[in-house]
Amino acid sequence: MARIHSEYSLKKRNSFGINARAALFCRPENIEELSEILETYDYQNAPLLIIGEGSNILLRDDFHGLVINPGMTGIDVLEEDETSVLISAGAAEQWDHLVSYTTRKGWYGLENLSLIPGSAGSAPVQNIGAYGTELKNHFVWLDAWDLQQKKEVRLDNESCRFGYRNSIFKGKARGRYIITHVTFRLHKQPRLNLGYGNLASAFSAAGGKTPEDLRNLIISIRRQKLPDPEQHG
Repeated sequence: MARIHSEYSLKKRNSFGINARAALFCRPENIEELSEILETYDYQNAPLLIIGEGSNILLRDDFHGLVINPGMTGIDVLEEDETSVLISAGAAEQWDHLVSYTTRKGWYGLENLSLIPGSAGSAPVQNIGAYGTELKNHFVWLDAWDLQQKKEVRLDNESCRFGYRNSIFKGKARGRYIITHVTFRLHKQPRLNLGYGNLASAFSAAGGKTPEDLRNLIISIRRQKLPDPEQHG
């Protein structure tokens, strides 16, 4: 079973660098470790908090319960043909690392979502979006632990009820699921999304052709407007 830490500092687990402490903390690296932890912890009657990279939370005080930081990593190809590829990413994969990986491979779909802070597991919660693309456009399913049914489940695009920066995980299912893996369908044929603002003209002026070229342009634009996420925490 994954190690459970007592009185654990969350300073490096939130982007604001707030030195709140968790009474208990663990980072399960697979579904077996996660299920074992939940079998021993009375989460129905005691506080439970799930965090990713902590880029979208503000800790105002110590947490007097168990904090779970899903530690599932890896990017795996599940299916591949001449036109598309189906990939699965562990919840702990840094989102921008996932985007970088896919663009280096020449796969189209996630490049507009470059430089968004957070983990792959937290991305569906917010249905992250930028420059004319939303996560839901390429999302296929996610795997999660259902705290109500006490088992692993798979939720497809429709089940997640994505909306603008919204999903079932922010509404009626808040706190019910612990996301462990997220799966996307990406394209191998040219399919760039250049419809946002003056993106097309800027891409043309830069001589762009590939998804990695578009990623680099998006990064350049975002860094002119936003602080580098690597500077946080």
